[in-house]
Formats: sequence, structure tokens, C-alpha cells
Amino acid sequence: MFGKAEIEALRLRKQLLVLKSDMDRLLVVSELRRLRSPEYWLVETGKAVRRHPVLTALLSGGVGLLAIQTFRRPGGVSGWLARLGTLGSTVLSLWKLYEARKRRE
Repeated sequence: MFGKAEIEALRLRKQLLVLKSDMDRLLVVSELRRLRSPEYWLVETGKAVRRHPVLTALLSGGVGLLAIQTFRRPGGVSGWLARLGTLGSTVLSLWKLYEARKRRE
């Protein structure tokens, strides 16, 4: 059986775990609040642009071309986006299959 010292140690350990859990919960709430703020995304976008200027330029050019195509032929872009979505879905399925096979090995 447990003595008083062991029970007290377990009680203190339990109390510590409860406090740690509460602290983690508050950190998650704080992080979610921060992620929902528009200011956070503006700052992160600015950082990404400074870190990856070439990628940002390429993405901006792609979005510009997509916008031009949308204004010229609104129906044509939806077909292109549908094909892109189908390709993305296929790639995701293949990735999941590859990861599952890799975990089994």
C-alpha cells in the first residue's frame, strides 16, 4: 500500500498536471485569437514577401493572369479551376497512399 508521503506526492503531481493542462488550454485560446486577427495575417504576409520575393512575384503574376482571364471569359476559368481541383485531389490521394505505405514498412 501507499504511505502518506507517496499519496501526497501523487496529489501534488496531479495538481501540477491540472495546472499545466489549464495553462496549455489558455495558450491554445490565445494562439487562436491571434490567428483570427487580421493584423497577424498582414504582418505574416509582409514577412513572407521579404523572405521569398521571387515566389511572391510568381504568385502575383499567376493571380494577375487568372484575374485577366476571369474578366475576359468568366466560364473558362471555372473549367481550369475544376481541372486544378481534380489534379490536387489526385495528388493528395497519392500522397496519403504513399504515407500509409511508408508507415507500414
